[in-house]
Amino acid sequence: MTLWLDAMNDGVPLEVRAWLSQPWRGVAWESLGAAGGLSGARFWRTSVAGGRWGLRCWPREHPSRERLAQIHRWLRLASSLVFLPQPLPGVDGCSWCETRDGLWELTAWMPGESAARLSADDARLVSAMRGVAELHAIWSRESTAGNVVSPAVRERRARLAALATGALEQLERVAAARGELPLRATGSTGCRALRAALPVLRARLEE
Repeated sequence: MTLWLDAMNDGVPLEVRAWLSQPWRGVAWESLGAAGGLSGARFWRTSVAGGRWGLRCWPREHPSRERLAQIHRWLRLASSLVFLPQPLPGVDGCSWCETRDGLWELTAWMPGESAARLSADDARLVSAMRGVAELHAIWSRESTAGNVVSPAVRERRARLAALATGALEQLERVAAARGELPLRATGSTGCRALRAALPVLRARLEE
């Protein structure tokens, strides 16, 4: 059995296959790399049991186990919305598993095209905004104690604080010293724009 799984050679680790429930455990997966995204996650896709399914491996850097568990909880709260993919549990009942590569999750593969490739007509915009409104209406029913800052805002505050206390200077020094970098001019321009915008960005996230 182990030799057969190894022979698939599609990049899905054996421990992930062992975590997957049937019918996803014994199938071959098509590697999609980053699938055009910038999150650092890698994707695989397969067709089985009359549907299409996707595996995502989040990078080691983010999200944390706690953050991903929270994301999955919020998705379950909004399971009535058909446009949201629901993470499926593995054999241990958990909706994600961890390997040395990162955190893995399995969902239905959601068809569609990038909005950048479509004309942004009124019907599409209205439909998209209606979906966002429905999602927030569901999440707003979740009671919270006091003024809770979202994890995304806390993360961005931390990143901006790091930039303001030395990280941006390091980027500027690299851009200035490495003349052979192909995007050196773009990087230098971006650093200057970011330095000018940092006070405003940090103030807005503290509001």
